[in-house]
Order: sequence, then C-alpha cells, then structure tokens
Amino acid sequence: MTHQDFLAHFITEDIYLVPEKKKSASGGPVIIIEGEPKDSEQQFLYKIFASVGLTAADLTIQNRSQDINPNARQIFFFGCAPESKEFYQIHKADDQVLVYCHQLSELATDQEKKRNLWGILQHLFPSP
Repeated sequence: MTHQDFLAHFITEDIYLVPEKKKSASGGPVIIIEGEPKDSEQQFLYKIFASVGLTAADLTIQNRSQDINPNARQIFFFGCAPESKEFYQIHKADDQVLVYCHQLSELATDQEKKRNLWGILQHLFPSP
C-alpha cells in the first residue's frame, strides 16, 4: 500500500494542486556596482528597493566585471555609467530597462539624486 492509497481512507474530498507563483532567477532587478559593496552600501541598497516593496531576496547584486543575466528585465548601474547615457532616465535595450545612477556614496548624501532615483523606481515598480 502506497502513501497515496493510505491517504484515500482519510481524505475523501477532491484535492487540487494550485501552482505557486514562481519568480525566475531574473525576476527582480539586477544591481551592478563598481567594486565590492561595503555592508553599509548594501544595506542602503536594500532600503532603496524596500521603498517599492522589494526585498533583498528579490535583488541580484553583482560587480560590474560579472556577466549580466541576459533575461534580466531591469538593470540598475550604480557608479558605472557610460558618458553617453543620462542618469536616472530609462534606457531600453531589447527587452531590458537600464537605469544609470551615481555611486552609492554620492547618492547617500545628495537629496536631489535620491529624489531622481525615487521617481524612476515609482515608475518601474508602481504600488498596487
């Protein structure tokens, strides 16, 4: 007798499996930074993205030298913007949204830059 046969004696109702909502590995934003983040910078990043309902588990933080997942939808670059791109603007590349931001240390002390980033985050992650 298997477990399923045994359970039929106790559970007489029909049972249906409800699929879980699964996030793909690239479901959340990818954060690209210059160098290794300090603990304080990493906590600052978590606070920034928590303001739009994302958790640390939703984020992929990586160094600029690492390969970026080609399936990532939103990619935020902190401190590594090319000269030809504007900060805090949405740039599109295929199906990806790219946002270039100042270095975290600079962003932490400048209210105007924080407001600019906040505006982009509200646009990309609207509250329900």
